[in-house]
Amino acid sequence: MKARSFFQWAMAAAQSVVLPVCVAAMLPMCFTSCTSEDNPAAPTAGKAVITVDNAAIYDQLGITDSMYYWLENALTIVDTVLIYDETGNLVTKLGAESSTMDPLTIEVNDLPRGTYTFVVWQNVIDRGGDTFYLLAGEQQLSTVHMYSKNGAIQYMWASGYATASVTVDGSSTQTTMMPQSPCSIIELYVDNLTQDKGYAGVLLERYDSYCSGVRLDPSLDEEDRWILGDTKYELVGYNYTGETTNKYLTFTHGDVELLLQGYIAENNSRDFILYDHYQLEPGSHAVFYFDMNRLWCQPTFFGSPEDFAPWKAERDAGILDFHPYLNWGCGVDEVLQAMQTKKAWDLSTELTPFYDQWEVHELIAKGTEERYVFNTEDGQDLCEVCITSMQEDLTFEEVKASLIKQGYQFAGKVHFPGLEPRDIFFSADGKTEVQTYKFEGDIKMYITYQPTDPDDFQYIVPEEVE
Repeated sequence: MKARSFFQWAMAAAQSVVLPVCVAAMLPMCFTSCTSEDNPAAPTAGKAVITVDNAAIYDQLGITDSMYYWLENALTIVDTVLIYDETGNLVTKLGAESSTMDPLTIEVNDLPRGTYTFVVWQNVIDRGGDTFYLLAGEQQLSTVHMYSKNGAIQYMWASGYATASVTVDGSSTQTTMMPQSPCSIIELYVDNLTQDKGYAGVLLERYDSYCSGVRLDPSLDEEDRWILGDTKYELVGYNYTGETTNKYLTFTHGDVELLLQGYIAENNSRDFILYDHYQLEPGSHAVFYFDMNRLWCQPTFFGSPEDFAPWKAERDAGILDFHPYLNWGCGVDEVLQAMQTKKAWDLSTELTPFYDQWEVHELIAKGTEERYVFNTEDGQDLCEVCITSMQEDLTFEEVKASLIKQGYQFAGKVHFPGLEPRDIFFSADGKTEVQTYKFEGDIKMYITYQPTDPDDFQYIVPEEVE
């Protein structure tokens, strides 16, 4: 499917919800259990009372507050109860609907004595009965599974399930079920996605493997319960130009390879922005944040909403994220290992000449480069690290604030013969000096780290105290 048509279709599907208000209803979906008239041996049968906590999924994903609006105006919760006997055959299927998150009780009468597996599947439908998640293979516990109709599903369609082993002994059995979502939420949070960037929107995609569903049989281990899709491609989510944040559901989990691309509507093409690996636990909520104005100097954030809040507070305060590896005198193997843990999206492992020294480099964000310089041809004796940023509006004050935040002390300006003045900083232990500078007519900002050189002190002009 072409990128543009899929992009437009996915958005249309997400916005197709109608908004008439519907009073909560509790309706039987399908009853196949025996009645007392069919089973005269009543003492051999019992009653199962199942209480479904409809708020559990939303509490798990951190979207409870938002769901009040959707349930009041657009969506209905559908709870489906599947009861399997000890051989894994479906005995009965029941269901109920509600437009609130209040606990919902479903009763099963005249259930023969025995041990059963109860499966509760919680889903939502719009007022027209449409949904994004479906159930299949219901006749056998070994085959029953939930799956998604497509990718880029917004958070309000969250679906999940719970299982329990229940023994019916002829009396009334009470069971509380708390469905949990196997899907995770990725919140695509974009700052400064404006018309001047040249994109109709941005696409968050995955190409390595696509998980399209999950089996509900509780006897399966973690690896076997997941269902892989027919294609490796998944559209995880998208934001139109002018949008800031949207939340999307995905079965994707584990070591996730995500690709961010700008969508150009005029020629139906895509422009690479960034690519990286991220860790995502099933049933979690992660924020994928980037700023279209600061990709040049600041890595993308991927993590929990709780960790994101303080990170963004520092980011908004002008704190940049420069943290090079500074074990002076070490070899290239040690540096490469450290660089790989930072998940650089472009990493050179070959030593290349650099004047009378040798270097390797990595790109830690689009347009930001770290260069590690060694004194020997075989990559020994780390002696300098240089960060080069292409961000046009990056100021010396922003860099200064970042270095001070990291514990460096501003010493003033250093005036080397024949060069423009540079800001100079020293680490608290005095072992590292940092210089920041630009060349005239060049938009690049250079931030160089090196072991402290005592000869440089003679060129320092201390900052004047006002």
